[in-house]
Amino acid sequence: MNKNSKGKWTPDKILSVVVSGGIILALVFGVVSIVKTNKGNDTPNNYLDLNEDAFENEEPTTAKKDYVKLPSQEATQAPTKVTQEPSSEAPTEAPTKTEQPVGGNVVSAGYSFEEDDTLLWPVDGDVVLKFSMDSTIWIPTLKSYRCNPAICISSAVGTEIKAAASGIVTEVVETKETGTNVIVDIGNGYTTVYGNVDNHLNLKKGDTVVAGEVIAKVAPATIFYSETGDNLYFRFEQDGKCIDPVMYMECE
Repeated sequence: MNKNSKGKWTPDKILSVVVSGGIILALVFGVVSIVKTNKGNDTPNNYLDLNEDAFENEEPTTAKKDYVKLPSQEATQAPTKVTQEPSSEAPTEAPTKTEQPVGGNVVSAGYSFEEDDTLLWPVDGDVVLKFSMDSTIWIPTLKSYRCNPAICISSAVGTEIKAAASGIVTEVVETKETGTNVIVDIGNGYTTVYGNVDNHLNLKKGDTVVAGEVIAKVAPATIFYSETGDNLYFRFEQDGKCIDPVMYMECE
């Protein structure tokens, strides 16, 4: 460089200064722009914290979804109403079995024996063994004196036995002493017992008998009455206590 040109602004010097300044300005603007961009994006969501302690107490969260429950098929399905068409036929009712009252129900069936009522003679014949509960009587077959809770009316085998009073059969039983026995409840605690009979009509519990009608026949005497002969054993009770039937029988 020429010594005379020292300290003066020459065209080359001015151009060099301008270029250098432009470069400097460009660098400054570039730096400022980068800084602004990084500052705007510097949010917590844009970086990952690698510190494990930050995640120890954090529970996983599940985004809550709103669900709309659709009505189920069962809920929306209308119930089916079964309509039965009326039948042209009249309804058929099951037959009801009517049982005859037994025992204490004879009053409701129209059977009610009173103290002033009388008994019919079940067979015609002589009393060969009388009623005796207060004292003993001689029993020929047993050859001993015994109490007798009934009367024995002499009758031939096959003689028809008539009901002494109306009532309901409560039992048909067999005993060694008096053979087949038909027991009839005639009401108000009164009972008639026909022993040593042939139950040819097959009477059974629940059957009804009417006073004066044939209910059985006289059967051959058992070994307990072999010396007495064929007869009808007839007992009369009130509330289980034996009483003399002759006191209630009609006089002939």
